[in-house]
Amino acid sequence: MKKVIVSLCIISLSIFLKLPVYYGIGGALIFLYAAGIFSGFSASALNKSIIGGPLSAKNVLLVLSSIGVLTSMWMLCGTIPYLMFMGLKILKNYNFIFFSFLIMSFISLSLGTGIGSISTMGVVLLGVGKSMGISLPVLSGAIVSGAYLGDRSSPLSSAFNLVTEITSTNAQDNIRRMNSSLLPAFLISAAIYYFLGSSYPSLDYSGIDGTLVSIQNSFHIGLFCTLPLIILFSCIMLRLPTFKSISASILSAALISVLFQNASAAEILSAAVFGFKNDSLDIPISGGGFLSMKGVLITIILATSFAGILSGLDLISSMIKNLSKSINSKYSLIVHSGLISFILNTITCNQTIGIIIPGKFMNSHYEKFDLKKEYLVQSISDVGTMTVAMVPWNVNAIVVCAVLGVDYSDFAPYAFLCYVLPIVFFTMYKIKAPD
Repeated sequence: MKKVIVSLCIISLSIFLKLPVYYGIGGALIFLYAAGIFSGFSASALNKSIIGGPLSAKNVLLVLSSIGVLTSMWMLCGTIPYLMFMGLKILKNYNFIFFSFLIMSFISLSLGTGIGSISTMGVVLLGVGKSMGISLPVLSGAIVSGAYLGDRSSPLSSAFNLVTEITSTNAQDNIRRMNSSLLPAFLISAAIYYFLGSSYPSLDYSGIDGTLVSIQNSFHIGLFCTLPLIILFSCIMLRLPTFKSISASILSAALISVLFQNASAAEILSAAVFGFKNDSLDIPISGGGFLSMKGVLITIILATSFAGILSGLDLISSMIKNLSKSINSKYSLIVHSGLISFILNTITCNQTIGIIIPGKFMNSHYEKFDLKKEYLVQSISDVGTMTVAMVPWNVNAIVVCAVLGVDYSDFAPYAFLCYVLPIVFFTMYKIKAPD
């Protein structure tokens, strides 16, 4: 346990010093490697644990690499400019923060992926918000809140399907159980965003018409611009692999860039690698590209290696056994289930381990207390899945910062659903114990 605490302190120090988080994760990895050698573990065994982490995450690395390319290609072909154009025309007279939360919730429930929702519609909404002069910290918090609802609740979500499979439960039963905490938490969060959105009565709408003209002058826009979006959504809903879905959308965006935006092969390649740039635009449409994700990719490689060596040193299982000793009631069981998921998200830097380990390890405890396993699913989902982006060194938080171009300290305080849902979950079962 001491080794885990020291490792977290090293990671936290890098954040305190405002260094890239992968410095801290790398330092923690070196510390655990040295501690393992000192404790008698062989170098070959530790090396195997370290290498196994990134190898197990190769699909995630492919997807995140392609997200940077997807964003820049959607800018180049006109998808993001068109969606911004329509968003400015339709939503300029409405409570934009409130509707952004609702839109992101709908998109994430449809796609089943928080990162995918942020990388597509989240980028669009943030761009529209910038043009309207809306507070970016509040807006980015609303975007993140809505996005991770899909990870928790969507039948298409890999996280939801994983926790359902690990616990050997029924998806429909899980959704019904999870709605008991979601509905009040969602209404509370929506009310907060409505109030915050209503507190901006004097937004700067004077430049919106100019922005609309600028978009029209710089891009050929029309419904054809939505083809890459439609292809992506359709592929995901057909349950095609995420990387293949994104690749299909990228190819369609490249084709539209040539046919309608008069882009050359060199411009397409430059946008895909270095990101989209258009200095003549007085609107926030730029960025993306493969290289924009390099920090995220380095972090994921180190984070998965870190998780691998934690497992190799048997630190995770021993920590869970110690935490489980204090379980003495049904309420303490569901509390511990959620907290163990959150702690694992914190120390392993990724979401999957925070689902698999408590999903497997806590099963026997639920049988012992004669408690339905739907409560285990709810505790992992409400406390673990919903808070992954609230841990600054977690892969999800790092991707949010990279894709939206905001700091963790900007969006985290305003991602209300990510806080309200765990609070509602703990409170409702404190008032009325689970049956």
